[in-house]
Amino acid sequence: MKSWIAKLPRPLPDLARSLYRRIRRAAPPGAAPAVLYRLADWPEAASLGPDFTVELHLRAARVPAAAAAAFLARQTLPELRILGWREDGEPAYQLGAPAGTGAFFFLAPEALSETVAGFAESLLLLHSAEAVDVVLLADRGARLPAPASAADALREPWRGRAAFAAASFRFEPKGFRVVPTRSTWLVKFLADHPPMGHFLAHPPANPPAGAELTIGVRPASQLRRRQHGAEDGRRRLLVSVPFFARGGVEHTLYETLRHLLGRYEPILVSLAPHAPELGDRRADFEELGPRLFSLGDWLHPAAMPEVLEQLIETFQPFAWYNANGTTLFYDLAPRIKARFPQLRILDHLYDHRVGYIDWYKPELLGAIDACIAENARIAAALDSEHGWPLERSPVVWPCGRRDEDWPPRASWPSLRAAKRAELGLPADAKVLLVAARMHEQKRPLDLPALALAVKDLPVFILIVGGGPLENEVDAAIAAARQQGAPIRRLPFRTDIPELILAADAGCLVSNYEGLPIFLLECLQAGRPFLGTDVGALGDVLRDTGAGWIVEQPGDLPALAAAVREVSDEATYEPRRRAAEAAASRFGVGPCAERYAAAFEGRTPA
Repeated sequence: MKSWIAKLPRPLPDLARSLYRRIRRAAPPGAAPAVLYRLADWPEAASLGPDFTVELHLRAARVPAAAAAAFLARQTLPELRILGWREDGEPAYQLGAPAGTGAFFFLAPEALSETVAGFAESLLLLHSAEAVDVVLLADRGARLPAPASAADALREPWRGRAAFAAASFRFEPKGFRVVPTRSTWLVKFLADHPPMGHFLAHPPANPPAGAELTIGVRPASQLRRRQHGAEDGRRRLLVSVPFFARGGVEHTLYETLRHLLGRYEPILVSLAPHAPELGDRRADFEELGPRLFSLGDWLHPAAMPEVLEQLIETFQPFAWYNANGTTLFYDLAPRIKARFPQLRILDHLYDHRVGYIDWYKPELLGAIDACIAENARIAAALDSEHGWPLERSPVVWPCGRRDEDWPPRASWPSLRAAKRAELGLPADAKVLLVAARMHEQKRPLDLPALALAVKDLPVFILIVGGGPLENEVDAAIAAARQQGAPIRRLPFRTDIPELILAADAGCLVSNYEGLPIFLLECLQAGRPFLGTDVGALGDVLRDTGAGWIVEQPGDLPALAAAVREVSDEATYEPRRRAAEAAASRFGVGPCAERYAAAFEGRTPA
């Protein structure tokens, strides 16, 4: 296994090792002891000519023809055929592709549930790109029991969430059964809980010794698509993110797209596997429309370029906006621009010193039309250090929350008291709220040390958030609390407005930032802010006078001195009043309009 991996071109060795670990975790007891991954054409791909069909089998008694027709109208695969069957196995209706063509793969759900309606398109994309026999898709949040083996794909509740390759299975209308025609098949299981993985099935017995699991990736372009125009006159906007997490970037993206839904229909795509520890906002983004494709969870990266091209060809977006960084975007952008030269491609940068700004080499200038800069420092660095014209770097600050997302102002005092009581926060202390990922960027390990340095003051540091460093942070907090430090961490929460109202000030001690949403939310609520002078954080605090700025990240004495001023009413109150005066500047509407101008190639106001 190791010698075989070593022969792969970079970056495939890392991918192969990752896949090998996933398969071994997911495989049932006794499954394949040897696992291979190969990038190869799928032999069945040659059959994807004009005579293949994708079939959706439905119980006619549960799904009338009218409902099936409405579902068909939302799909983009011209070869899709829907067959309704009576309980005795006789046909009730046929819609879509004509009879007489062979099925390439089929679905047999019990009904057209939200799962089928929302994810059938992505299932088709996955089947078009990877050589798997079955795809199992779990409802998010359904907490279905994990399949014990690949054979579970043939049984409810999993069968109704599966797509089957016709080369390996047949559908029997009488009894509504799916029957294997091969002794071995490969199942790809997609779910949040447990993690996605593959099962190698050898029913009814365990696989023979030495069985190998081989997965092929074939050109997605061989699965033909039709252009799917917008019915309501809106322009299509392709939006990519690594994954739909909970964070400031996703907050501004969601609020902006929601505000602009009358003008744009978003096509949402993820490019990397979802990271559960960063939270999950996929359900929120699905409210914006039916076109959300979790390609990062579903596809091998080798299949991503052609599937993305397929989506662009199908939906004909006027622009592609990469809302958050992933290295795959910078690999894909030149290829996509060469294939679709009229497509306007926009990236977004959040820091001028580290991160994805390092990808801004001269060859990228021809692929990306504009880079939305989170603050003016980024635009200046692109101009002076990377040869990127200022007119192609519009500066767009993020947004806070919509006014209607805050509790009624008259309820703020009572809500503040109730939330502090609920969390056991001291009534007579100034509470500093830190809402951040537990990641090196945010320097969360500085916070227990800070709490120790100010334990003599009437202050309390409340941290909200999770991430890769949370175990280390919790250990440091526990040690600090034993010495009397006033500090506590809570995991990710959705009641951030109420927590801000319960606090007296916001706080971030980050190494780097663009312009954190959390800062804007605190100012919207009239809460001053303590932060390091990174990104535009210090610029906003200087402009508004609504907080305390620590020049260097990691400067513990300076942080402690600032906290001392927070605890002193004489220095706290003027900054609180300044925050109240600035509150109205950070609403969603003005921010969304600036994004729309950037999408369209106009200069944002």
